[in-house]
Amino acid sequence: MSVYSASVKVAALGSALILSYGLAPVNAAEKALFTPYRAVYDMNLADSAESSRVASLTGRLVYEATGNNCDGYSRLTRQILSLETEAGSMMLDLVSSRYESVDGKHIRFKQEDRANGKVMQEIDGEGIITDDGEFQVRMKSPVLKRWSLKGEVILPDTHTQKILEAARAGQSTLNARVYSGRDPGKTVYETLAIIGTRIPPGGGSDLEEAALNPVLIKLARWPVKITYFKEGDAEATPDHSTSSELYENGISRAVRFDFSDHSVRADLKAVEFLPKGDCQR
Repeated sequence: MSVYSASVKVAALGSALILSYGLAPVNAAEKALFTPYRAVYDMNLADSAESSRVASLTGRLVYEATGNNCDGYSRLTRQILSLETEAGSMMLDLVSSRYESVDGKHIRFKQEDRANGKVMQEIDGEGIITDDGEFQVRMKSPVLKRWSLKGEVILPDTHTQKILEAARAGQSTLNARVYSGRDPGKTVYETLAIIGTRIPPGGGSDLEEAALNPVLIKLARWPVKITYFKEGDAEATPDHSTSSELYENGISRAVRFDFSDHSVRADLKAVEFLPKGDCQR
C-alpha cells in the first residue's frame, strides 16, 4: 500500500466510521431520534512502528450531520491532513458526502481526494437493499460498474443504531456485515463490536472542553471498539480497528484508529447542535 493510500484510508475511516454516528434510537421499538450537529476533531499520530512510512500526521476534520426522520440523513465531511512520510511532506484535502434513507435500504456516496492539490481519487456511487434482501451497487466513478451481493448487509447508520441498541440492552458484543462505499465502493467488512460498561452522565475524568457541552454532559456513553475484517480474508486478519466513547445521541469522543504499524487519534474539539430540518414529504 502506498503512503497516499494508507493516509487516505485513515481519513476515510474518520468520515465513514467514527463519524457515521449521529443517529440514536430511543429504544429498539421506537423510531430513531436523529441529532443534527457539526463536530470538529483534531487528528494526530498516536503511535508509529519503526516500519511505518508515516512519521507524523496532524490535521482537522469537520463533520456535519443533517436531515430528518422522513427524508433521510446526510453526512458531509471535510478533512485537511499534513503528513511527513518517507517520501517527503504531503498535504491531503479530502471531501466526502453520504446519504442514507430512513429505512436503511438506500445509500449514496461521493468522495474527492486531493494530495498536494492534485486530484488522486473520485468515488461516486449508490447501493440499494432490495425487498428480497439482495444488495445492489451501482458505481459511476472511478468506473461505471454494477454488482450485487448476497447475504445480509447493513449500512453505517443502521450499524450505529444496532450498537446503541445493544449497549442499552447490556450486550457486550455485536457482529455485523457493513457496507459504506469505501475502497472505492467495493469493500464489505465483517465487524465485531466490543461494548464496554456504561459511563453515567458527566462521568469520567479529564474531559475536554467540548465534552462539557451542556447537552453532552447530561448523556450516558459507552466505550466501543470495532474490529474490521475484509470479507473473504481466509486468514481473518483484522484490517483495522476503531475505539471511542459513544454517546446516547450518537456523537463520539476519545476516538482512536489502530492499524498494523501505526495508530491515529481524533480528539473532539467542538460540537454545535443544528436545527432539525422540516420534513418535505
